[in-house]
Amino acid sequence: MKNTKCPECGGTEIFKKEINSVGGYGPDLLPGTSSFFKRGKFELHVCGRCGFARWFVPERFLKDIREKGKFKRE
Repeated sequence: MKNTKCPECGGTEIFKKEINSVGGYGPDLLPGTSSFFKRGKFELHVCGRCGFARWFVPERFLKDIREKGKFKRE
């Protein structure tokens, strides 16, 4: 869907929104990407035709994921 086409139904009506990766009561879902002044975020893409949704990490947070050692490379 990052290519603006839904992999499930082929729809092209894709909506997106940035969502915080850490909430007041939940865990930090992107450890190492948040600090006091910066919050890690996901980019949520939703197909307006079938409702299929995908989560992506915005490019600006990928360096933190690669370099801060909070994620293990497979």
